[in-house]
Amino acid sequence: MIYPHTIILSAFLFLFSTQFIWGQQWESPCGTPDIHSERLQEWQAQRGQIASLRNEDPIYVKMKVHIVGDDNGEGFYRLSNLLTSVCKLNEDMAPAGIYMEMDLDINYISSSRYNVHDFSTGAQMMSQYNEPGKVNCYIVADPAGNCGYFSPSRDAVALRKSCLGEASATWSHELGHFFSLPHTFSGWEGTMYEEGQVAPVRIGNRNRLVELADSSNCRIAGDGFCDTKADYLSYRWTCVNGLSPIVLTDPDSVNFRAVGENIMSYSNDGCQRIFSEEQADAMRFDITAGRVNHISSNEIPDPIDFESEDFEAMQGYDEEPMQYDDATIRWKSIEGADAYVVELTRVLPFSTAPSFEFLTTDTVLNFDFLDIDFFYDWEVYPFHPGDACAPSSGKNRFLATQLSSDETVVSKTQMQVFPNPVVSGSTVQLIYQMKNAGTIDLDLLDNKGKLIQNKRVNGFSGSNRLQIQAPQTSGLYFIRLTTAQEIQTKKVIVN
Repeated sequence: MIYPHTIILSAFLFLFSTQFIWGQQWESPCGTPDIHSERLQEWQAQRGQIASLRNEDPIYVKMKVHIVGDDNGEGFYRLSNLLTSVCKLNEDMAPAGIYMEMDLDINYISSSRYNVHDFSTGAQMMSQYNEPGKVNCYIVADPAGNCGYFSPSRDAVALRKSCLGEASATWSHELGHFFSLPHTFSGWEGTMYEEGQVAPVRIGNRNRLVELADSSNCRIAGDGFCDTKADYLSYRWTCVNGLSPIVLTDPDSVNFRAVGENIMSYSNDGCQRIFSEEQADAMRFDITAGRVNHISSNEIPDPIDFESEDFEAMQGYDEEPMQYDDATIRWKSIEGADAYVVELTRVLPFSTAPSFEFLTTDTVLNFDFLDIDFFYDWEVYPFHPGDACAPSSGKNRFLATQLSSDETVVSKTQMQVFPNPVVSGSTVQLIYQMKNAGTIDLDLLDNKGKLIQNKRVNGFSGSNRLQIQAPQTSGLYFIRLTTAQEIQTKKVIVN
């Protein structure tokens, strides 16, 4: 797949709130209601015939990620953590022959109201930002008090950022719902099973038949799958040798323990690991029978063959002194990678989170905003839309300082931006010297890397006076200038 040779900048200081651990006993691990979709009912009614016609080819499904922060543009989910979570998601989905193709254009939303929302507000968010023909996934601080939920009315999922990661099945669980799967304990949502209780024949506000321990009524009871075992536990529980810690009693007074390996159960992450064969078949049917527009036309690319020791830094490593307001890092492209997440961290005596992060399809970044006389570490995470599992480069370090005239190597003419700060809605002026005539691309990006304005002009040899319109909203922005020879980025403050 080919992507434009651009840099998508996302430069903002991370301020993290206290993180919760997904292994905690969340009162509401999942807020998805007990609904068996029409397509699932169709599959269950014709499962034998559908299975005989099954196409075993893997399915590549388009996915749009929306990362939500607060009104101040803080608290966003880190991009390196996003890659870890997408890697786990695709590892969970791959046995079902389903692979998610992540759109490289991450949508950042600055809204405290959406970041911590109830179901009604979440529906408004999804209605406003959903992109058609894609699995829309919103990563927020608090999705209506749950670790996640699928909204059938808005056809999107919301995910709690602290419930994601390399050991969490939250994202896979919610996409299971997206692709028609109910909970393994379908019908028990909102009902607490107590040990020693004989289960009723029917349960829940939809009057579901309760599945028997011997699965003799599996086609018409519970979740409707015969290769998932009976389960009545609608709260977070910890496995003991893969089974529930308590004994359950079915309507025929038969004792059994729930099995915790299924991703659509509420067992802890250490237990959840698979979708059953019937669940996989139902998800594939949901996609191919009703979500054809979600299927990517791209071929599923091979995983990136890369190890950290193979990374080649070309500039900005081994504590190299660099001009603090014109520092450039560069690395050798990694075969198979379409994009890179780059984390930049000011080195302090105590451990800190990355100070800035960038998403780029290039292999060079220039910084004009660094603090003088500080070391900076940078780390590269290669990925492509179908593979977020490659390891990082490991840390490289340079010194941001004031170089002497003998040390300063003039490799380019600095772009001048004025006025700066600039009044919202007014014109930003730029002066740029070109050695040779050619096109100049000007991009205006917000502080989360979202492109909000772009223009192309014909530049000529010598001094070029350019201009671009400042946005109406105050804040920190970046102006990126691209020519055939170089890329320069300047920050601009809009008041």
